[in-house]
Amino acid sequence: MVIEQHPGPAGQVFYRDNAPEGHDNPAWFCSAWETFSYNFARQDEGWTRVVGYLTDYSSVDYDLSDDEGATFISAHLDPEAFARMDELFYVAGTDIKGAMGSDLVPFSQESDAVAFAEEQGGDVYEESDISPDLIARL
Repeated sequence: MVIEQHPGPAGQVFYRDNAPEGHDNPAWFCSAWETFSYNFARQDEGWTRVVGYLTDYSSVDYDLSDDEGATFISAHLDPEAFARMDELFYVAGTDIKGAMGSDLVPFSQESDAVAFAEEQGGDVYEESDISPDLIARL
């Protein structure tokens, strides 16, 4: 999958003493959902995340677009568009789609996340509140 060709948040994760199969760190992802799913699976295998980054929609001028009845959020891949996963607020439960379908929409400013949730539906979570069960429900 070519990440640049897909909408929505992108992620990257660096691991201590481990690397994704077939290449060096970081592991790259085309969605927040996929980033969390991969990280939960690696944690179950004993991997230690050093740091993870996701698109920060507080730092970009994002667009919402409709395509065949689905609403997608724009992708932003410049280095300054990313923030640490553990410093973001996540909106889950919206109808907004990313590359892999329903996704988490990350913001560095809690007020931006709350405003997005009020406009698009969903709930706001901190990283510590995101569980494999929540990811499976998206």
